[in-house]
Amino acid sequence: MTSLHALAEAGIQLARANDVERCRVLLEEHTRALTGAATAAACACIGSRRAGLEQPPAPAGAHRFELRDTGDEPRWSVSLTVTDPSAADFERICELLVQQAGVGLECVVERSDLARHELQQHALVEAGKALSSERTLDGVLRRIVEQAMLLTGARYGALGVLDDDGEQLDRFVTVGIDEATHEKIGDLPRGRGILRVLIDDPRPLRLTRLQDHDRSVGFPEHHPPMTTFLGVPIISTAGAAGRLYLTEKAGGEPFTAEDERLAQTLASQAAIAIDNATLNDLLHHTAAALEEASRHKSAFLANMSHELRSPLNTIIGYTRLLQEDPRNLDEEQLEDLELVRGSGEHLLALITDLLDLQKIEAGRVTLLCEDLQLRPMLEAVRASVQPSAQDGVVLVLDADDLADDHIRCDPTRIRQVLLNLLGNALKFTSEGEVRIVARDDDSAIRISVSDTGPGIPEADQARIFESFYQSNAALGRTPNPREGAGLGLAITKLLVELHGGTVDLRSREGHGTQVTIRLPRSGPAEEVTP
Repeated sequence: MTSLHALAEAGIQLARANDVERCRVLLEEHTRALTGAATAAACACIGSRRAGLEQPPAPAGAHRFELRDTGDEPRWSVSLTVTDPSAADFERICELLVQQAGVGLECVVERSDLARHELQQHALVEAGKALSSERTLDGVLRRIVEQAMLLTGARYGALGVLDDDGEQLDRFVTVGIDEATHEKIGDLPRGRGILRVLIDDPRPLRLTRLQDHDRSVGFPEHHPPMTTFLGVPIISTAGAAGRLYLTEKAGGEPFTAEDERLAQTLASQAAIAIDNATLNDLLHHTAAALEEASRHKSAFLANMSHELRSPLNTIIGYTRLLQEDPRNLDEEQLEDLELVRGSGEHLLALITDLLDLQKIEAGRVTLLCEDLQLRPMLEAVRASVQPSAQDGVVLVLDADDLADDHIRCDPTRIRQVLLNLLGNALKFTSEGEVRIVARDDDSAIRISVSDTGPGIPEADQARIFESFYQSNAALGRTPNPREGAGLGLAITKLLVELHGGTVDLRSREGHGTQVTIRLPRSGPAEEVTP
């Protein structure tokens, strides 16, 4: 009887074999040692890797033992032929040894699969990096072809991108053909032969022998010979965008279903790159169109500012002259003149606001800063807007606790901010009070303007500083609201931010609104804003 210890040791060594050849050699050695056979010939195989010669039918008197993976596509197989064994239980021994060899081959396959999967993941990650690191579409596509070749074992790779009509290739990236050969071959393919098939029928195509396809027309002069072939479609958001081509798998093996799956995964990366390039082109053209439109808008506003303001100033000026000498005018005519003057001044203010907004957004506002005492300005602004307060509305200035009101700012622009805030508060307040509160706030001054108006609905508050936006709900609850374009708060926010400050709004329906600005005492970081 064969020693169980020796048999167990042989089984352990076979199960731990590191590669196919090692497994085959161990199987032959242990078979001869444990069965006393005159000869023992083994053949082991995983995938395309084979150890030992393909064994012919067992000769007379020989014994054949075979085992293979039971999957739909067997990943490994092993066979053993022995002659003249002397051990009485040689059949049991050979069967056990072949089984252990199968265990060893299974482990080799799993290690190979694990290494391949790690390589695949690395290649997919590299393809993903290419999408963000490469600056050109051709660079991204080349990296993707390189990774596809690495994963599938292809010697040559190419990627073609279709034109806008999807009829011809207008971009063709090749990898594996040296530059000198590439120049000899000539211009990019025009979609003939097998390429025409792939353009017309966007489905994966695997060929063991490319030349046998009925639409194959061969290769141009100087083109390297190619036999095995794999082509997969590149499907972008707009449809079929091109093809990924791989040829000449290592060892002359045909491309597998797994190769096809991997190539399709990388083709999807190419589709993303093509979509991104298309989007970038669209964004570039859109940005250029918007820049051109902005230039036209700026030119229009610059021209119209003179064309509109000059006649308006004339109308307002002559209206005031007539009001100052009303000897030949009756009461009704004087009222009409007041309407003309008020409407003209309102229209002039709208035009001025629109031009201010355009200049600020275009970055063409220059802040002329100086050291200023803020309290006298607050008092002057309060006095200037007092006449516009409705009957029953008290306008209060609270700046007594302001320890130091010196601040560096553009006086004209800060006055404009304060007038906008107070004008807006008075517009929505029909009774109660509008209060201006100024306080020290570390290295800044905080100024709040609060009113007892109807308040702003919560749904409108997020947009209240947007250009041309007005809260219809708030306007609807304001008696005789003055007209406006919704630019005052937008301009206020932009001017405060130019000074390096912030704007905050708090409001509750039925309880009024408070707008707070915070201005650094030292002024903006850059006093001149180009």
